[in-house]
Amino acid sequence: LMEKKANVEAYINVVERESKLFKKDGKDYKERIRAGGFENSLSKYGDVPVLLNHNKNFIVAEKEDVILYEDQMGLMALFKTDNADIVRKLANDEIVGCSFGFVPLEYKDVQKKGYILRTISRLELTEVSLLDKTKVPMYYGQGIVHKEIPHELEQRVYQCKMTKIELRDYYKKLEDIINSYDR
Repeated sequence: LMEKKANVEAYINVVERESKLFKKDGKDYKERIRAGGFENSLSKYGDVPVLLNHNKNFIVAEKEDVILYEDQMGLMALFKTDNADIVRKLANDEIVGCSFGFVPLEYKDVQKKGYILRTISRLELTEVSLLDKTKVPMYYGQGIVHKEIPHELEQRVYQCKMTKIELRDYYKKLEDIINSYDR
């Protein structure tokens, strides 16, 4: 019997981009997370679980199985899951995006034409979520970057013997190498 597992890489949020318009206290808002806003939370509070649709009762991956880091694009999540429903949704392209729950710690509101722009410079990340077709992502640019799902004839399960810190350092070095080609 083949194990049903998926390895996922996803941008949960791309920093410095405005969200879609939403209502709060009867006013129209857009949000923008500043570069570095996630790194503060990750260094202070650590990783968080991956949920489905912000549902605390539907855990896709426990925080021990999640690696989160902020690069120059935004908040990246690397995780594996053996939840059969999620593996099926990933295989059938039923995951439409990503999101996150947070508490803003430092922000500035600026009145724009027709809405208030809330720029968040520090936050406490409480969870990250995969969103299925019942939800709509609030931010542009987020989404699944790479997924490995079981195939009928082959199974791709990678075992990682690195610690989270070693893996974060590895990805930062890899990112530096990739960026050196862009110069």
